[in-house]
Amino acid sequence: MNMINMKVVDTATATCCDTDVAKAGIPDGFLVLSDGIYEETEDESADPAWLCSSVQVQALFRNASGMGWGRIVTVANPDGAYQDVSLLDSEIERSRSSVLGRLTDCGLKLRSGTKARDAFMRLVKEWDPGSVLTSTDRLGWSDANCAAFVLGDGRVIGNGKFHFTGRRPDGADGIYAPAGTVDGWRDNVAAPCIGNPLMILSVSLAFTGPLLELLNEEGGGLHLHGASSCG
Repeated sequence: MNMINMKVVDTATATCCDTDVAKAGIPDGFLVLSDGIYEETEDESADPAWLCSSVQVQALFRNASGMGWGRIVTVANPDGAYQDVSLLDSEIERSRSSVLGRLTDCGLKLRSGTKARDAFMRLVKEWDPGSVLTSTDRLGWSDANCAAFVLGDGRVIGNGKFHFTGRRPDGADGIYAPAGTVDGWRDNVAAPCIGNPLMILSVSLAFTGPLLELLNEEGGGLHLHGASSCG
């Protein structure tokens, strides 16, 4: 059987991990194969038994105070898409049904039976991905050092060592969805502002928000006024 190339939903862009990375840290007794995770049986002469569809524990996380430990589990759904699920370790210990419910909602397929559920929970709890991220529940700059920036859709740009665990604004998928191209913005937004200081100022204001914390400056605004219908 061919080994699977499992996919990581990166903080900035989706990339695929190679097989060795997909296997890294997986507990003893489990195998990563082309159609998911298999569990080795006690009978060494028997083939491993299919346990679940493709999953991978990507990283551990905890907050800046060293509390709130958890893990990021990537789930492959039947459509071939991948989704990250943030699970607190306290939730894993407290409510197996809640954890399985959240992962199932994201497309996880699991062999039926209590033994399969027990084996899957051991897989998730004992998988050691070898990397630890710092969680943050705020959009914008992740910390006072401005090491990373959390976008409205939850993606993190910067040094990649942060993980957003906060609640995204209602309707964020529509409000913060990327659209257009850099060339399109340059030609259709920036170029018409040439020679018009007020337009240049107004468009530039859209870029000032992320700069305020870097410059340790307070926020503010500009009031443009003039006669009606003068533009």
